[in-house]
Amino acid sequence: MASSVSTLCSMDDFTSKASIDAILAEINADNSSLLSALMKELSKEVVVVEEASASELMLKEVRSDDEAYEMYNDYAFRKGFSIRKGLIRTSRKTGLWIMRRFLCSNSGFKDVKKETLRKYERSELRTGCTAFISFSITNDGVWTVVRHNMTHNHHMIPADKRYLLRSQRDITREQLKYLSAMKASGCRVSDFLSARSWRIS
Repeated sequence: MASSVSTLCSMDDFTSKASIDAILAEINADNSSLLSALMKELSKEVVVVEEASASELMLKEVRSDDEAYEMYNDYAFRKGFSIRKGLIRTSRKTGLWIMRRFLCSNSGFKDVKKETLRKYERSELRTGCTAFISFSITNDGVWTVVRHNMTHNHHMIPADKRYLLRSQRDITREQLKYLSAMKASGCRVSDFLSARSWRIS
């Protein structure tokens, strides 16, 4: 009786740096394209969208840049927009940070002169939005929200599409292994992202 040999592949076999880079590139390309199409559909009319009648973040305190980013990013996810890091102001005397700002990712417009070659073409989503949040930073490291502009010039992203938002990428190593295995078997990564509703953009 002929013996059968089964080949077992470790999940780590699918998670080389090249494989991970390919997955992240595919995620960015697919989600950028989907988000661009969605934003074009939502932006057929000029709008003014207020996040709320009053800020729930004013005077809140955190202790680091990461905490400040996470607080605003979590808030942005609940509202339906993406964020990016903005201006830093430092003390002339000490060189320490005294102010930090985070922006809606639609803030400003792309500077085409500074564009570099990418593995994928990122769609232009900026609309000149003015929404932002500013933290005042004390010498002892207390970050306090002192300004919060809640006015956007674009629609918010619906809840079932917020996994597309760029600042919502939150991929664990186990999820990367899973996505790598799916990609190796010929499946489209974006199909699984949508089905699993992971916060990935």
